[in-house]
Amino acid sequence: MMNESRITKIVGVLIFLIGVVLLFCYFEKGDRAALLAAVAMILVGGMIACGLLLRSIKSGPFDLVFFPSDDTESRTVSPLSRGERKKRTTYVKKATESRAVAVPGSDAPPFKILEDSEVLKNMPRADVLTPMYMLDSKYRIIDWNGAFNLAFDHSMAGMRGTTVLEWVYLLENYQEVIDHGLEVFSGKEPPAFDIETIKFKSRKYGLVTGIKRAFQVPGDDGKCAGWLLTIEPSFADPKMKYVFWQDLFAFLRKTLTWSEYALSYNNVLNNTDVYPQLLSDILGETGEITAIPPDARVLDLGAGTGNISRRLVEGHNRLVVAMENNPIMLSFLRYQCEDYICYDDRGYGVMIIKQDIRSLAGIHDNYFDVVIMNNVLYSLEEEDALTCLREVCRVLKPGGEARISGPQKKTNLDKLFKQIKKELKKKDRFSPQMERQYNHVKMINKYLLGPMLFKWTMADVEAMALNSGFQEITFHTDRAYAGQAMIVCASK
Repeated sequence: MMNESRITKIVGVLIFLIGVVLLFCYFEKGDRAALLAAVAMILVGGMIACGLLLRSIKSGPFDLVFFPSDDTESRTVSPLSRGERKKRTTYVKKATESRAVAVPGSDAPPFKILEDSEVLKNMPRADVLTPMYMLDSKYRIIDWNGAFNLAFDHSMAGMRGTTVLEWVYLLENYQEVIDHGLEVFSGKEPPAFDIETIKFKSRKYGLVTGIKRAFQVPGDDGKCAGWLLTIEPSFADPKMKYVFWQDLFAFLRKTLTWSEYALSYNNVLNNTDVYPQLLSDILGETGEITAIPPDARVLDLGAGTGNISRRLVEGHNRLVVAMENNPIMLSFLRYQCEDYICYDDRGYGVMIIKQDIRSLAGIHDNYFDVVIMNNVLYSLEEEDALTCLREVCRVLKPGGEARISGPQKKTNLDKLFKQIKKELKKKDRFSPQMERQYNHVKMINKYLLGPMLFKWTMADVEAMALNSGFQEITFHTDRAYAGQAMIVCASK
């Protein structure tokens, strides 16, 4: 059976054609009435047909809608065909009638953005510009985002798993926040939503005042599983808002760069000889550097996609703490080490921790035998690099060693990538897909990572290590990785 929309289209076309016929009649007989009728019918028929054709671009060539009588449908932009949408709305109608209750949302009034914007005010923000963090049902810190890190001085670093009270102590108005918590959350059923004001003194941005909104997150059993907290920050110095945004955009650009890099470099580099050779050198498997004991505690700092962590734990009883902050790299890291993941330090395996490497807060002093930093230190500014190295020195046992590798001022990317390409071709692995990944990795190194790569000489890194509390440089070379990288080992 022909549907209503197609009939409407045909009617429009027929009216248009009749108008054309009448127009010819005017030219032959000069009948003014025929002219007026022709023009009217051509316009009306054309408007109907064109209106239908325009709508067909959105709905599909056989699903044409013109002036639908259902007001809801006229307001709905749906990828479904009209027939499929009607089938589904009919199901809703029948389900509603059979249960004598409305399906949630089916009886909602039209949303009017200019009148109902207040509805959106207290909803969680979904964008990455909003500082937010997560608590479990016991009010212990679970996670936080980059915007929170920046606005609040990385102040939750090392607090994952600890009570949020430890962070509240850092607030300027901690007494008000504690009193509010006693009033709203203690000794009673917690509310589904809570709002309060917090004040924090940032080293960079000055006084930050935040409207904190807490949203209860239910578990599968319907009981409170935790809390999502968003903070809408304002700055005592209005200029700091723009400084914060600039810092946040820089952070997001870097995060996306590392994420994009992770999607390609693992496959490219692991199919060469030169990259596995670099890892063997760092791990002391080639004789130049002391081998890592098979039962050592090792911190893989900036673990990336987990190439070193996996090699450290395979065939050994080592406890490897793999610390990484990039979400895409963390996914690769978990995948590569899934057979070895552990959740405490009472045995061996890979413990994966999401944390920024500038702070090792939460890790005990004198804990690790070895700390490895492969291609990570150069991603930090000098002040942050020094802070990181001081933290590395703190968590190392006396006599423990840090092994640092990375690019240097004289690194020649063209030579390195020429070697990588040569090895891929020699191994018959330079397929069209591999070539695309190779070009992608090369582009990222040259144009996105390039500004960070050539910061320091080997002597610069040695000086930073000694200035951070290390006692001795035990090994160094500037000829690693096809002659384009350095390795510096420093003992505590």
